[in-house]
Amino acid sequence: MGVTSRLVRWAAARPGAYVVTSPGGTRARLGVEAELRRRGWPLVASPAAGGLLVVCGDHLEDAVTTVWDDLPNPRALARIPASATSDRIAALLDEAAALLADADAQRADARTRPGPWIPDTAHGGLPMAERGPDRDGLALDRLHVPLGPVLAHWPAGLVVRTTLQGDVIQAAEAEYPERPGDGSFWDEPWERARAGEPVTRGEAERRTAASHLDGLARLLAVAGWDAAAGPARRLRDGLLAG
Repeated sequence: MGVTSRLVRWAAARPGAYVVTSPGGTRARLGVEAELRRRGWPLVASPAAGGLLVVCGDHLEDAVTTVWDDLPNPRALARIPASATSDRIAALLDEAAALLADADAQRADARTRPGPWIPDTAHGGLPMAERGPDRDGLALDRLHVPLGPVLAHWPAGLVVRTTLQGDVIQAAEAEYPERPGDGSFWDEPWERARAGEPVTRGEAERRTAASHLDGLARLLAVAGWDAAAGPARRLRDGLLAG
């Protein structure tokens, strides 16, 4: 077995997963995170840190394509439909892991990679820096950088357009998706109750508590405090399991 094959198999044994969520993909994301925790596969903060890109939901095609094109080999993409069951999620992750471990497939993928990405300012690329006064009145370079929508632990579909001077955000504007959809999972018990289905108060309260823990886990993860985000996810999953 060659060095390349050994490295590919090593990368696939416990791949780091970069998980992103589209509007309406909350249920799929929760199922993916629970399955990853069961397998011991870590969540990573950047796609290059793990090689496994996991997309939960169906509405981020252009942004996902951009991230995928920049991802180095070995790499694999798992697309998880919004309505995927736990068994389907496990099967799709297995398929992605098998692709990561396939040295021949990785070589073939590397040969067909597109060329390096060149920013096109006319079509959404990063423009050249411009000058502007900072908070001390100095004229410094300003760069306009969008954050999202394909970021780990990020609200589904959210884009924050920032103006940066050095490491300081001078201005920011949030753009929410046209079809949020993401709140439907957390509101589901109340929607069912309004439709006349029997829903216990305990079920509704557990869903509310789980939504708070999910928000807390994502905030801690974005802040880089993974040691605290993990227990929040475990408590969330326990509540959702009843």
